[in-house]
Amino acid sequence: MEDPDWAEIHMELRKKGVTRHLLWKEYCQRMPVRGYSYSQ
Repeated sequence: MEDPDWAEIHMELRKKGVTRHLLWKEYCQRMPVRGYSYSQ
């Protein structure tokens, strides 16, 4: 499992219109099987 790049996340969140939910959805697209996610 690959850890998210927290420095990149902080930089992205400073941009207008960027939300944690949006970044999480993008992360899930890049890591569909191995990424962090909430349990069902």
